[in-house]
Amino acid sequence: MRKLFGLKVFLITAAAFISILFLGKTFFEVRNFHKFDKKAEAKITEWEIDQGKKGKFRIAAVYEYDIKGKKIRGKTIFNKNFNNYSAAFSELNNLAKKKWETWYSSKDDNISGLERNFPTTHCVYSIVSIAVLLYFLLFQKNFKGL
Repeated sequence: MRKLFGLKVFLITAAAFISILFLGKTFFEVRNFHKFDKKAEAKITEWEIDQGKKGKFRIAAVYEYDIKGKKIRGKTIFNKNFNNYSAAFSELNNLAKKKWETWYSSKDDNISGLERNFPTTHCVYSIVSIAVLLYFLLFQKNFKGL
């Protein structure tokens, strides 16, 4: 019986720890999303293809934008990973044809990015982890023999 009580405590503690991790990550991602509240036209000055972690290729862009007559430079590494250089190069050619706008913070013009994506995945992970934690907390008495 004592062993099963230890299992309950372990499951609740693990679920709480995972929920806190996901909630923290989600909080910072949503805060960063809302930080970019202004737009400006961006001019891409340089494209790069970097081989990142685990041999995946990523596209990066160096860009400039004007805020009240002040030229500001920024760099964005796009979120998408590619398995080989030729796939990344093909996507780079598609991206180079687009007209770009940069998102920047109204509080600090130097904080900018070419992408502004809401962290949907992190939000879903947070909701699921909280649901699992609540299940363990509220329905622990229904476990037969635990």
